[in-house]
Amino acid sequence: MTDAAVGQPSCSLGTYVDGRELTYDEAAGQFAVGGTPVPVDDVRAYDAAGQINWTLGTSSVWFHQSFPAQKAAPAAGMQIVPKCLHCGFVGPWKIEPLVRPIDWIITLVFLFLFGGGLIYLLVIIIIRSNENRRAKICANCGARNMFSFQY
Repeated sequence: MTDAAVGQPSCSLGTYVDGRELTYDEAAGQFAVGGTPVPVDDVRAYDAAGQINWTLGTSSVWFHQSFPAQKAAPAAGMQIVPKCLHCGFVGPWKIEPLVRPIDWIITLVFLFLFGGGLIYLLVIIIIRSNENRRAKICANCGARNMFSFQY
């Protein structure tokens, strides 16, 4: 931060919504609200909620540049790719097509017998447009919906 106050061992950055002072101890690398130490994530949450009145406009900029938010990592031991429960293959799955061959057959039957085949096809396309509503197929063994993210 370019403010002269930051060069001091403990500097005031602003005030919390209840009037307590927000300070940063440069030597310890610790924030405090009213003298009580608080983690960086709490300061970030207070700022996001509008509970901090920054002393200078550059104080907020300095804080967000010096202490950027960390991206959440997957939990320990958790994989981000699925494991097939049938063959044990770990890798991405294939997603069933939007319109299956059986859907074409049913559409034709409804079209010739009842005249409503296109309505059936339209409903199927709307329902299955979300990939989460389609079957997942193992790229290795072809098993359907046999996946787990827990190992």
